[in-house]
Amino acid sequence: MTGTNTHGAIWRTSARSSNDAMVAYATYGLGKVVACGDSSPFDDGTGDSSDTLYTGWAGAVNGDHAKLTINACLWLNPVIHCPADLDGSGKVDGADLARLLQSWGTCSGCAADLDGNHAVDGADIAQLLQGWGNCP
Repeated sequence: MTGTNTHGAIWRTSARSSNDAMVAYATYGLGKVVACGDSSPFDDGTGDSSDTLYTGWAGAVNGDHAKLTINACLWLNPVIHCPADLDGSGKVDGADLARLLQSWGTCSGCAADLDGNHAVDGADIAQLLQGWGNCP
């Protein structure tokens, strides 16, 4: 990954040994990628001796971080906080208002209770209208 929107770091327990742990992370646009590995066999945690276990990297990585990601790699999507988007469409619109009105009245833990007072009421409509439009 390269470019002005890409930033990253690599942490490892030793700069001169292949018997250590390593974590690399980077941001790319709004997302993040995290990879971790070590020089010992991976344990899947099941205790099943018939499982195939994969060894992490052995030796210097030398810029080839594919060896690092043998153990684990995870893409982390950005968290978009848009609670008034009740239908998950990426925008607050009439469909969300309709869902809010369908939930009108007392409720416990329902998504339309935007202010968390255990009731869908005028305060929730006000909060929905404040978030009207595309989610950030």
